[in-house]
Amino acid sequence: MAAHLETWSKEEIRAAIRFLNAKSLSPTKIHKELQSVYGEHVISRTQVYHWCNLFEAGHSDLTDREGRGRSITATSEDNVKRVDELIRQDRRLKLDKTASSLEILETSAHRIVFDKLGNRKVSARWVPKRLTDNHKEQRLDICRELLRRSKSSRRVHGHTANAGGDFLGRGVLLFETLQPGETINAARYCQTLDKLREAIRKKRPGQLTNGVILQHDNATPNTARVTQGWLEKYGWEILPHPPHIPDLAPSDYHLFGPLKRELAGKRFDDDEELFDHVRKWLQNLDGSFFREGIYSMVRRWQKCVDRLGCYVEK
Repeated sequence: MAAHLETWSKEEIRAAIRFLNAKSLSPTKIHKELQSVYGEHVISRTQVYHWCNLFEAGHSDLTDREGRGRSITATSEDNVKRVDELIRQDRRLKLDKTASSLEILETSAHRIVFDKLGNRKVSARWVPKRLTDNHKEQRLDICRELLRRSKSSRRVHGHTANAGGDFLGRGVLLFETLQPGETINAARYCQTLDKLREAIRKKRPGQLTNGVILQHDNATPNTARVTQGWLEKYGWEILPHPPHIPDLAPSDYHLFGPLKRELAGKRFDDDEELFDHVRKWLQNLDGSFFREGIYSMVRRWQKCVDRLGCYVEK
């Protein structure tokens, strides 16, 4: 029998949404579960979607009590600019971290990110909802250049059609985690590159001599002067990557989804147990998994050119 709504607080209903969302139930199923327990009019399906999005984005506060004056102050233009700067520095920044940095409620941080800045979450990374004309032109130019290079490499090395040419991948070279509270800056990123270079030397003999092509996005640690100096020192080439485009990075479109499904519903006693599980999962992946991720890049470059070519050239 459904419970009377009066006996339940909004916070308790939201806690139930958070629990069911953590069990990977869809918002529609969560809404039906709530109706079966609390009654038909307990909460709208739109609100269930809203809170599921909040929890997926890292929101943990179950309240929305915020004074009118504070709400206006919390979402001021100054705070909007500060949030925008924080996200540009770390595209995987969680809402609770954003809120604590600005000393505002998570609901205010959510409004700034989604409503004021118009961002959305893609594979745990904040990206703009709409690409500007300049972004589209950059995306088109870079994809054309990558396609040209891929085709040229296949002619030289005799790869079959649809192959990734000199972008061929064969598995995980380095697995590294951050300590609690540790963040990535340019110096820390260069330390990771040092470890990656050593891993290549040991696991891919001759590859350092043949040359290394690295793909990373345009995050501040990756484009910093000290990082650029490291890359120039060792002669590593950077694969061009348009800004705000996670769908062209194999880690985002090919790796994180299967990893999320692998971890869904599992519980770990501590971080080390989690890391060990992820490490073993990566080691057990067949080489074809990584090759497909690289091959998909070429198909996505071509799709980008086909879709944006006519639009940009008008």
